[in-house]
Amino acid sequence: QQPHVRRLMPSPVSTFQEELLERDSQYIDFLHREHGFAKIKMGKSTTEISSDLQYVRITHSFEPGVQYEVGTIRVTGDVGAGFYSPEELIAQMRLSPDRLFKYSYFQSDVELLIDKYGDLGYAYVDINPRTYFDDQNKKVNIEYNITKGQRVYFGEITFSGNNKTRDNVIRRELAIADGELYSGTKLTKSKFNINRIGFFDEVQPIKERDPKQEDLINLKFRIKEKRSTGSLQASLGYQPGGATRQSFFGQGQYEEKNQSGRGWS
Repeated sequence: QQPHVRRLMPSPVSTFQEELLERDSQYIDFLHREHGFAKIKMGKSTTEISSDLQYVRITHSFEPGVQYEVGTIRVTGDVGAGFYSPEELIAQMRLSPDRLFKYSYFQSDVELLIDKYGDLGYAYVDINPRTYFDDQNKKVNIEYNITKGQRVYFGEITFSGNNKTRDNVIRRELAIADGELYSGTKLTKSKFNINRIGFFDEVQPIKERDPKQEDLINLKFRIKEKRSTGSLQASLGYQPGGATRQSFFGQGQYEEKNQSGRGWS
């Protein structure tokens, strides 16, 4: 099969940036995989400067191959009693048999399995997805092999970067506690709750194994506080004299959402 070549004309306002060539090539690759072209082969992108030195012609070459649908889906490894049944997991997946194979759905289903086993305390579960292509029927058969790893619990929970906001203000937003069985869903909810109070630009949970106990995960929330959580409004007026005396008047308002770092309004 001859490579399929598309020539993309530049926008009138675009400027050539060589470092963006690889990004565009990756986008073309992803776009086709998202529409079932699971075996797309990308060639090397080439550039050619026009004779008047005003334009660069960019050529992205690739072989899209054929579109694939999903064939069979299997879940193996640590499944069944004490975990989840394969049928229960498959029923919650975004990919389903006889539907177009979408790469984003494939990634989403791997993340689903990680989250499901994370909620059972297996923070380091290993999901090994395997794909088997049936070229004759244009099907992709998928197997997800699960290795649960060690069950772990939350250890010490600390915070850094909150130079103003007190630890207890953040801690009361947590959906987790020291010594509790690890849960990826509760960790995500804790991050959401901390962001929701509106004092921070960034909240990043960092997981570290406890050096003394292998079944503990210590959490450090790295936080970047907003520059200001308050606002000041003021106005001043003057009323000239006439039948009455001249007068001045003023008013002001200060609002603080995190007074003294205690979370008081």
